[in-house]
Amino acid sequence: MAKMRGMNNGGVFGTGIFGMFGTVVKCDSKDDSMYCNLAKFINLIFMFLFLAFIFYIIYYFFKTIKKTKGR
Repeated sequence: MAKMRGMNNGGVFGTGIFGMFGTVVKCDSKDDSMYCNLAKFINLIFMFLFLAFIFYIIYYFFKTIKKTKGR
């Protein structure tokens, strides 16, 4: 496969996305520092948004199928 110009970001198909949703917090469970608490909280928010996006895609897909079958 020929290398495309400007596609040297790495990650999934050269997009720069490495699939690390929810896996980048490297704190012990006993670590009670402000950084670890904030990182865990932000990680929780991102995971919630990611799951909400997945559910929205599923909802939109089924809504579109229902609309096309109803014709």
